[in-house]
Amino acid sequence: MVLSLLLLPALRVAYAEGSITPPEKLPLGGYTERGFKRMVGVGDDLELRVWILRPRGQAPIALAVMETLTIPESLRKELQDQLPSDYRLILCATHTHCAPDSQMFNDRMTFAIPGIAKYDPYWLGWTGLRAGEIFRQAIRAQDLPVPYLGVRRARLNLNRGRRPGAKPDPLGTRVDFGPRVGFWHYAAHATFYDSSEMRTRGDWPGAVMATTKAPVLLGPIGDVSPQSPGDTAPEKIAAFTREFRARLAGRPSRVWKPEDPINFVEVAIKLPKRRPHPAFAKTYKIPETMAQNLVERFAPESAKVGVLRMGSMAVVAVPGEPTAELGRQIQAYGERRGFRPTLVLSHANGWIGYLLAPNDYDRGGYEANLSFYGRDAGAAVVTTAYRAIDAMSKAK
Repeated sequence: MVLSLLLLPALRVAYAEGSITPPEKLPLGGYTERGFKRMVGVGDDLELRVWILRPRGQAPIALAVMETLTIPESLRKELQDQLPSDYRLILCATHTHCAPDSQMFNDRMTFAIPGIAKYDPYWLGWTGLRAGEIFRQAIRAQDLPVPYLGVRRARLNLNRGRRPGAKPDPLGTRVDFGPRVGFWHYAAHATFYDSSEMRTRGDWPGAVMATTKAPVLLGPIGDVSPQSPGDTAPEKIAAFTREFRARLAGRPSRVWKPEDPINFVEVAIKLPKRRPHPAFAKTYKIPETMAQNLVERFAPESAKVGVLRMGSMAVVAVPGEPTAELGRQIQAYGERRGFRPTLVLSHANGWIGYLLAPNDYDRGGYEANLSFYGRDAGAAVVTTAYRAIDAMSKAK
């Protein structure tokens, strides 16, 4: 028995993808300017893409990327419940602003705000059942032994800062599971399509995934927009995809070999007290007491940072939208601890809002108004990421 276990590959993977486009016309999320309008039809099919990672001696890990705006905690729980009990889940959103509003999956969103959908248990259940079918396809799929993990990185001129002082990470990353592309990583909002688009669209992550059959994981996008030449959103996305693929083509560097560890840990964030930004009530023209009540009802009470270690690479899953500055802090710490590269994810396993450094929070603006735990929330997440990286560096 022991000999047979030792003969198993150190890592096996299996993949599946499937449509999560709803059969009805629902409100689209991301732009409150749309008000209570519903989508007029399907432009792009929206999908859930799933890798099942089976490291020898460890519980399986489902790495899933969903074409939706955010990952509310109730959505993550619904999808976790679709997996076998020993499976761990890293669930990421592409943050497309042209998918059915993910607040319909948020059991904390039980009040009405123009331009934001309310919780609908039917659509949470429907999405969970559809995801469960795709998970089972991945679990049943023929798995492939992975002889190595490779990373290819390149500077891309495809993002720009959208807040004062923002300095986006220019590096795009391709991670290979042996001879096949495992996933892509890059920091840019999925917002080439604006609020006038009323059909489902995957935006740039959807286009990259459709042409490569590999998931896209978003980097720190809290203050980062996409940029690409072109007069229309489709033209810009096509140019973006061409440069993205061309610059990230080529031979990768190996970051894992069969004797190296693979593991996943999560560490709870010590979230500060929930409170609206000082400008929140004035911006939305509501009383201060109502602003406090809304934030307490909407913002999650708890959240976690996760770290997936794959040899010398660490993937840090943040449940919100960290700015480029916070992403750099986490990345630099991970690299000091020996993890090269350290990839920081947005919109992974939850959504606690925008995450800013204290001085950036004090500047105010749209992102600060959607930061629900005060000026120290970003620092709390960064500190938790450090703890999770430390825990992973000690794990075997």
